[in-house]
Amino acid sequence: MKAQGLRTGVLSLLMLVFLMVFAVRTYADTIVVRADSWPPYNADPAASEPGYVVEILKAVFEPQGHKIDYQTMPWTRAVADMMEGKVDAIIGASHADAPDALYPAESMGVILNAFFVKKDSTWKYSGVDSLKTIKLGVIDGYPYDDDGAIDKYIKAGADPEVQVMTGDGSLERNIKKLQAGRLDAVVENEIVMEATLKNMGIAAGEIVNAGKADEQKDLFVAFTPNKDTTKKYSQLWDEGIKKLRESGELKKILDRYSVKDWR
Repeated sequence: MKAQGLRTGVLSLLMLVFLMVFAVRTYADTIVVRADSWPPYNADPAASEPGYVVEILKAVFEPQGHKIDYQTMPWTRAVADMMEGKVDAIIGASHADAPDALYPAESMGVILNAFFVKKDSTWKYSGVDSLKTIKLGVIDGYPYDDDGAIDKYIKAGADPEVQVMTGDGSLERNIKKLQAGRLDAVVENEIVMEATLKNMGIAAGEIVNAGKADEQKDLFVAFTPNKDTTKKYSQLWDEGIKKLRESGELKKILDRYSVKDWR
């Protein structure tokens, strides 16, 4: 009887362990995240500093048993794959990028687009009409203003007035064209431009701000509307950001990138 009871106990313990492992495996899954490289939000996945949003994603989801699969790809493809459900989320979206995506309540930062020129340039942005006198560098698929005036000009513009860059490293290539005199101005998010110039080893003051394109607005990790799981992911993101902010861990992550909390 004692041996039978021992066997029953062992079997019960093994069954419990099996159920626990099975539960973890069915709960824990891989969250596929894509975006083009856009430091300091997200950068090279293999870098020691892959971007503060990448670090936040891992800090939010890994304790819940999930794995973050983050890689870079051209922005237009990342948005399209997210909307089709090929990937779970993209980093750095505004509502203009993908109006039908699932947006959490908590943002991942802010964006303020501006025009950048070489230090010896006399051009200043003073409205869409002022763009007609210059060669402007933009990135394919990026929305630059809420009222759409700049975006409409870009869409209607013909080479060489508007030059659209595509693929990985688009901003770096636009900056090099600006330095070479093949562009007169480049429009980009202020903190992204600052981080990219630093990464490229371009001295402070060589490329300067010539006027903002739009008002500051929130940026998000946008989730695909075509998967049942992403509503839960969005909720976990909202809860996780709040906990990281309250614990002080969010500040530690942001400090590594010289970024201030946007709230």
